[in-house]
Amino acid sequence: MLEYVSVYTNFIQAEIRNSGRMLIESIETTLEHSEIEGLGGTADYFALCGGEVCPLYLCDLQYGIGVEVEAEENQQLLTYAVIIDNIYPHLIDEVELVIVQPRVYGGDPIKRWKCSIDEVRKHRDKILGSIGKQHRKLGEHCRWCPAKRICPDMNEQALAIAQTEFAVIPTAQDVDK
Repeated sequence: MLEYVSVYTNFIQAEIRNSGRMLIESIETTLEHSEIEGLGGTADYFALCGGEVCPLYLCDLQYGIGVEVEAEENQQLLTYAVIIDNIYPHLIDEVELVIVQPRVYGGDPIKRWKCSIDEVRKHRDKILGSIGKQHRKLGEHCRWCPAKRICPDMNEQALAIAQTEFAVIPTAQDVDK
């Protein structure tokens, strides 16, 4: 495990910390949007760096093997960028999303994608536009949705599953019969 996690920590050290331009660094930080209730999560790592351009680096360690995760337009990391932009308005010029997945088979363990802060704000507008919509349809796409924690349909489905799964819980007397 240490070997795999070292890929992640070595990347952060070599690519970000050694740049000498770090203004803000945060590790395993719980992020909550101040204006969008329920929108948040835990960012593995982010750093804001100074200079002519002020980039935000968002890095996510994906330890799993089964599903290869892409950095390009990654909904989770874009959502974290929305929240960080809300916390530090007018500071970020560009964003780099980084997925480090050291146990992935046959692919590059480090995937990077750069975007402008305008693209992050378009993602924010998409989230805001989806809140309260009545024409939702649950599906595989929900797996990575940034609003799934606050989605009424997802909550309703989870409640229905829980009620089915835990409808009858056997007691010790039932087991003895």
